[in-house]
Amino acid sequence: MATLVARPTKTRTDDIYFVGISIVMLVTIVAGFSRSYFFKGMFLAPLPSILIHFHGAVFSAWIFLFVAQTLLVARRNLPLHRKLGYAGAVLAGLMVILGITATISSVHAGRTPSIFTPPMFLALNIYGVLIFGTFVAIAVIQRNNRPVHKRLMLLATLNLLPPATTRLFLFILHKPELNTPVLIAFTLSLIVFDLITRRKPYAVTVIGSLIVLSVFPMANALGHLAFMKQFAAYVLRP
Repeated sequence: MATLVARPTKTRTDDIYFVGISIVMLVTIVAGFSRSYFFKGMFLAPLPSILIHFHGAVFSAWIFLFVAQTLLVARRNLPLHRKLGYAGAVLAGLMVILGITATISSVHAGRTPSIFTPPMFLALNIYGVLIFGTFVAIAVIQRNNRPVHKRLMLLATLNLLPPATTRLFLFILHKPELNTPVLIAFTLSLIVFDLITRRKPYAVTVIGSLIVLSVFPMANALGHLAFMKQFAAYVLRP
């Protein structure tokens, strides 16, 4: 009887956490891109190109789909969750392609954010979107292993947060000192959740969290390498 009671309770706890953090991430991304994408016409000029607009629309679709998927699991509508999962896999592949091409297009057009050098911006976005794609691919392969699948999908989506939090804390709220702690807090929340619910984190939680937190340091390191500087110079050519 204790086991029968514990399982629904644990499942309910999972639902609360994953739905809750997906909504918090959605709010964070909308807030971060409010002036540069979602409400850009109200504040600034139109978006610079069709590519950037398409890129923004596809990446926005992912976070809304992610929230919808967590809600479907919470409502036990697994058949629809699986059907939308196929669309999500295709969407993720498109995001990798668009993430790389939009980054190269922005650097070529001289739209690198002032806080980054072109090599660092290229490294940050390309490395980040490749990590995202890798997490999603492994999650699809592990779709029958629910704990691993849902954690990989969460970590993949967490990997999309840095561009949003950077814009939110540096350019909108003017609190750059909050950017890194907030990203760490998002990542640590999954580790803490595992500790509370099962007394030890899943290996995928620990390894995935370390990879997510490595994006900024890795981009900084890659941005100083000769080959990345040469690549940036090539992209910047008229």
